[in-house]
Amino acid sequence: MDLAARLHPNAQLIAADIEEIEPGDLSPVDLLHVTLPCTRFSVAERNRQKSHPEAQPDATSVWGFLRLLETLNPAILVFESVVAARNSASYCLIRAALRKMGYCLHAAILDSFQAGSGSLESRRRRQLIAVSAGLGQPNMFEMPRFEPAYRTLAEALEPVPIDGELPYLVAKEAHDGGAFKRQLVSEASTYVGTIGAGYHKRRSSEPMLQHAGKERLLTPMEHARAKGVPESIARTFLACICPSLAHRMLGQSILWNQGRAIGQILAGNQGSKKVGQWEPALGGAPCKRCFVDSVREAQQLSLF
Repeated sequence: MDLAARLHPNAQLIAADIEEIEPGDLSPVDLLHVTLPCTRFSVAERNRQKSHPEAQPDATSVWGFLRLLETLNPAILVFESVVAARNSASYCLIRAALRKMGYCLHAAILDSFQAGSGSLESRRRRQLIAVSAGLGQPNMFEMPRFEPAYRTLAEALEPVPIDGELPYLVAKEAHDGGAFKRQLVSEASTYVGTIGAGYHKRRSSEPMLQHAGKERLLTPMEHARAKGVPESIARTFLACICPSLAHRMLGQSILWNQGRAIGQILAGNQGSKKVGQWEPALGGAPCKRCFVDSVREAQQLSLF
């Protein structure tokens, strides 16, 4: 919260579960970006809990979101989630509610290629865009592409030695029988797999930089570069927090240019190259909203 207040001094910050927020504390907005808890949809979490995702405590966040939606009344809503949540009961309910409220729905599954994001990290996320039926609808088949800032991992590395040894991870991989295969990358790697919020815990299935039998985690700055976060922004927030918190923040984010691409689509600055693995538009009801001065602010969608 301290960091958020420092980066956004004029923002209204609320530290609470979404179910605890009173609608009267909020005002209508033109553009709303939403990300609900999604850990319960991961394969690892479902195997650990041995229960349905909707049986987990954070499943009530769906009710909290729909409760606030009436008050916020956005013209445009951008909803980000893990791909595994797509066919869940929670998200089927959300889509049905949005249609009934007068939105046209558009969905896409984005990763570093499909968003043309130019990032090193391969991170798939599902983006659902709900636009009031009376407004112009985005062309989701045309997504802006961005040149990569780094062609190989070597270009994104800081001058930090690779000198660690983690024999327990080697032993764990052998014990698990390949169920959680280690992800070892090198300076020549052109991409890395998903880097999660628990990366600082040295988990076996996330990227570990290896050279000459030694290995180490990526630094927070290298993590930020892998996600495509602009250098100036990364340095600003990394200077305020410890490495473990930095990895947690970055690990919970989307790729920077995924948000940038969606912002440009909404603002009308579509690219000319068709890319991606797209889902069809999901229909909509008659318009119930007729306010929004401009969606140029959509270009400001960002991680922080």
